[in-house]
Amino acid sequence: MLSPRVRISSVPLALKAEELLAGRFEIDTRPLTVISNSSVTVRVSFNRAFNSPPQVMVSFGGLPGVGTVKNLTAQGFDLEFHPSQGGGVGAFTYLAFGD
Repeated sequence: MLSPRVRISSVPLALKAEELLAGRFEIDTRPLTVISNSSVTVRVSFNRAFNSPPQVMVSFGGLPGVGTVKNLTAQGFDLEFHPSQGGGVGAFTYLAFGD
């Protein structure tokens, strides 16, 4: 049955797909160790430098908290992580895309 019909429209992530085709992207997972309730800053260097600072998205696994990307350059960025509960060992995954 083909009714009722629903109009299909673009979503923001689909609009970014066109940018990915024109540039390059890098995805990587790295370990993250937090001692106690202290914040930690990790310097992430890209496997290969971009021509200009890329857009970066970060997700965390294993550790509850909030992360912030700072000092973004074509070569890498600083990841500042603030745990919400104690310390532990986890990981973060980043996706960088640009030219």
